[in-house]
Amino acid sequence: MQPQPIHSEEDYDRAVEAIAELMERGEDHLSPEETSLLEMMSILAERYEQEHYPIEPSKPGEMIRFSWNNGGSSSATSRGCSAQKATYPRF
Repeated sequence: MQPQPIHSEEDYDRAVEAIAELMERGEDHLSPEETSLLEMMSILAERYEQEHYPIEPSKPGEMIRFSWNNGGSSSATSRGCSAQKATYPRF
């Protein structure tokens, strides 16, 4: 299979299917040519996605709010610390 430019949704779907098949086989089971093919097809698919489905940058506050509203955690809990009530010294 030769990588082809992706001009349509149908081209994109075929490329994604081929990428998935190669990835399912695993990197250790691909020939050098197949590894190059996977990389090239991935670049083509990514470029198509960026052109046709752009993702607008989020503001930091929106990202944090989204994470918390969708079961995300703070950086402390993601490091394995348990959430505890903050205590502050009295002066």
